[in-house]
Amino acid sequence: MKRNPKFLFQKIEDKTIVWSEHANEYLLLEDTTATIIERLCAGDSIQKIATELAHDLELPLDTAIDFIVDLEKEIKT
Repeated sequence: MKRNPKFLFQKIEDKTIVWSEHANEYLLLEDTTATIIERLCAGDSIQKIATELAHDLELPLDTAIDFIVDLEKEIKT
């Protein structure tokens, strides 16, 4: 991500509450999705995140990349 939007993360049981400063809204996300957002904000590459996600969840790499790209677009808006 080029710009680093500000997010706050709070783990609650098996979910994570994510607050977006830009949108001023809270989201209740699966831990995996919240971790992807954290890693994007930290500057990890989409390819690196997708490779690990595909391995961990036994997904095709293209599917993992598409998910992360779509998620990145959503959190930027």
